[in-house]
Amino acid sequence: MAPMPQWAAGDTPVGNAGGSATAVLKGCESTEAAWTFAHWLSTDREAYGGLVDKASLYPAAPALLDLPQLKAGDPYFGGQKIYDVFAAAAPKVSSDWTWGPVMTKTSADLDDALSKAWAGKGTIADALRGTQDKTVSELKNQGLTVAD
Repeated sequence: MAPMPQWAAGDTPVGNAGGSATAVLKGCESTEAAWTFAHWLSTDREAYGGLVDKASLYPAAPALLDLPQLKAGDPYFGGQKIYDVFAAAAPKVSSDWTWGPVMTKTSADLDDALSKAWAGKGTIADALRGTQDKTVSELKNQGLTVAD
């Protein structure tokens, strides 16, 4: 686990890929109860601690940033304290970042290609090149201008 590389040396902004949200949908029969649940799920220390344990979520609520689960090493990452990296990055998330118009497809294509590379059916370089080619093709397919 490490901070993401930067576009230019010395820069510090970061962006998000993924995340979670709890929403109250239009048409919900009991919006007040749904909101109460959503708020509880996002701010209750015990409930959110369980989300960290089971889903590796990182809290948006500042009052939860001292949860003990965020101090523990993560076995999946060899015992690294991954949330220390998240804590350093969170205040640097750039509000200027905008995802491209086909990011959902690009992300799915990249996930598929990387899975193949990790299974020995290609390389990471092939995955990146193939994903770029598919993204450019999809942008053109949607009638969007693509710079060469």
